[in-house]
Amino acid sequence: MAETLGLSDLLGLFIGLYLIAGGVALIREPDLYRQILVTLRENGAIGFLTGLSAFVIGAAIVALHNAWDSLMAIFVSLVGWAALVEGMALIAARREFLDLAGRLRLKGAVLRTVSIASIVIGVLLVIVSVR
Repeated sequence: MAETLGLSDLLGLFIGLYLIAGGVALIREPDLYRQILVTLRENGAIGFLTGLSAFVIGAAIVALHNAWDSLMAIFVSLVGWAALVEGMALIAARREFLDLAGRLRLKGAVLRTVSIASIVIGVLLVIVSVR
């Protein structure tokens, strides 16, 4: 199946699967978001490596897929740029960036809503990607 998908659809499929997995993880372990933020903020090495990973993933998407000619291409390109910027922020200003993320107050019903939205968007991306 993957060999018949264009690059936008293939990356959209992977992003969709990632969103589904992340949404399910946050529903199953609601305290995970806070734990991740604390660990990334307090452990410089893990924070740096996470930033490096996000940067590399974002840079790869932007380098290979900086397309703006369809809705899927735009979404994938925006995800690539967002990952690139997130990676730079985690590398250059980890504590300040994570303090900002911590202010989002993702708890209880808000976290559940974000988790469900992540799953729904992920499922839609998977469906649209393999259509």
